[in-house]
Amino acid sequence: MLFFIRSVFAAVVLFAIVVMVVESTPTPEKTKNMENKNICGKLLRTPANDLELYLQSEYPEKHDTFCFVRCLAILSATYDDETGVNLAKLYESLGKGMTEQEFTEQASTCLAEKEGEPEETCYCRKAWKPISCIHKQYHDRKNSATA
Repeated sequence: MLFFIRSVFAAVVLFAIVVMVVESTPTPEKTKNMENKNICGKLLRTPANDLELYLQSEYPEKHDTFCFVRCLAILSATYDDETGVNLAKLYESLGKGMTEQEFTEQASTCLAEKEGEPEETCYCRKAWKPISCIHKQYHDRKNSATA
């Protein structure tokens, strides 16, 4: 009987270790995202304290951040200066739990031009506005699903 209890205990511990390792192993998407963050950090000569925030997915609202987010979006093919936001590509990573049509409808509020606002001339800010809005929607959905 003691042998059986020890065997079950060992199996449970082994299972727990496997689950922890699997959960802590970054997905290829997360690995690529981290690589892109490091590339953008080098290209933009991002100060270490700012890069540390970006690596933790914290993006304070300031011009350097706008340019960093634009760089990430360009590298991930979710944004282009000529065509704007690539909703199909964003849906692949942020549309979990939604149909593509639902995602597109929700994102349309982020893409709508605000009446009376002058057209944005700063490429960094022009990319930041819709990308940050769509990411905020994603995090709001994610947080409300876990609440």
